[in-house]
Amino acid sequence: MAQIIELLGDVPRSLALGGRYSKELFKKTGELKHIHKLRYWPLTSVLKEKYGMTKDEADLFASFLQPMLHLLGDKRAQARDMVDHPWLGGIVVQGELDQMERRRSESGESSSAGSFTSSAGLPALTTLPPPAPAPAPPKPAGPQKKTGFDILKSKTKK
Repeated sequence: MAQIIELLGDVPRSLALGGRYSKELFKKTGELKHIHKLRYWPLTSVLKEKYGMTKDEADLFASFLQPMLHLLGDKRAQARDMVDHPWLGGIVVQGELDQMERRRSESGESSSAGSFTSSAGLPALTTLPPPAPAPAPPKPAGPQKKTGFDILKSKTKK
């Protein structure tokens, strides 16, 4: 809970006091009971400092995430509210990559499917299909060597 507060800010009093475990976590004032010193670390700073994003990348990504992380559910953005966000504008998915690759091969251009970037300058995110399962190993021909378990099993049958 402390990390959530450090990232997103103070929990609204109505939320802090309205849950099943509220009395275990919060004082009547809405402050945390057992943790007194918090080090606030806003999302944009986390993205820059921990994940190495530039200020522009972090600001854009944080502006996408922040509305969906709102502590009050009735104020939290839903997927349909975020579908037109600029951060999603340049996301390329595997189906689009396949279409781009087909167009390139039809026009005779060279392939570079892994080098697409989003309009925000970030590497394109792709969803690749799972790898095919490995084929079963072939069964050896001829008589097989008996294991200790096989020998013990055959002795108990007699």
